[in-house]
Amino acid sequence: MLGKKEAEAEAISSETVVGTSVKLRGNLKSDGNVKVEGNLTGEIKAKGDVLISQTSDVKAKISAQNVTVAGIVNGNIDTKEKLEITESGKVFGDVTSNVLVIKEGAIFSGKSVMEVKSLDDKEKTPELEAEYEIEENK
Repeated sequence: MLGKKEAEAEAISSETVVGTSVKLRGNLKSDGNVKVEGNLTGEIKAKGDVLISQTSDVKAKISAQNVTVAGIVNGNIDTKEKLEITESGKVFGDVTSNVLVIKEGAIFSGKSVMEVKSLDDKEKTPELEAEYEIEENK
């Protein structure tokens, strides 16, 4: 059981919470963080982070900054930064992310695409040019 301080911190960190007894069908859009503890069918779009808790069963496409999956997700996940599938997490769908973390015991069935930032944002890789001199045998 969470203490009072932990419960307050958790409530502040998640702007929207879909509780364990909730069965939601439709599209959920949030400018903040979303925590799903119940069942959701549809789509989740969040500008913040999404937490799919251990008690959840989600059949949805998910788009967010970061996503942590401890429950079940049937659907594609697209993150701008990081996707983490915990030991109890199960993901059945394709994922796109800059960072993918799959903990031991997790289940992932799908295709993973890593978004690589443009080289324009970083130091460019130098192009290698080889110069050859051919010596003639006389």
